[in-house]
Amino acid sequence: MLDRARRRAWGLSGRLIASYILVTLVVVVLVEALVLGFQVPSLVNGTQGQAQVDATAQSYAQQLWQRYPGGVPAGTVLGDPGQPAQPGLARPGPDGKLAVPAITGPIHSGQAVTAVVAIAADGTVVASSAPSRYPPGRAAASELPALATSAIAAGATHGIVKVPPASTPYGSVLWAVEPAGSASAGQPLASAPGLVAYVYVQAP
Repeated sequence: MLDRARRRAWGLSGRLIASYILVTLVVVVLVEALVLGFQVPSLVNGTQGQAQVDATAQSYAQQLWQRYPGGVPAGTVLGDPGQPAQPGLARPGPDGKLAVPAITGPIHSGQAVTAVVAIAADGTVVASSAPSRYPPGRAAASELPALATSAIAAGATHGIVKVPPASTPYGSVLWAVEPAGSASAGQPLASAPGLVAYVYVQAP
């Protein structure tokens, strides 16, 4: 009688242990699946976002050199005036590039914005899509990530893209620097006022 009771107790205990182990395994698998579910899309978005930043920098570098061969006129605001300014967010355009808003007024946010900045050979800002944050005439080194301004100061003659994202006073951004016009061919750049030598593009 006592042996039978012991066997039943051990049988019940064994089933409890087995069910505990099974439940623990299921919970671990579910937690891992949730973590991967959150991380994998962000990795994909980061890769796609960097490709869009690079394509946008190349596009603006070509457009600005062709449109303003004698220099960008003072007061020019880059970007698309039809795009809403959304600090902290990057929006893709219909052509695989970024939708860059032209932000003519102040930015009432401490977050980074999607922006394009045209830079002269001497390292000063010529024009930007957000003049209140990247004002013309200011040294790019005081406004852009250090790695970007280092590439510009070194006279880079090919596109510079850096991963992982760079840290800025307004948060982390994906970024790219692209030489404009003759810079891509390795030719010396003139220092005429308003002449674009490099294009910097960033996305939050």
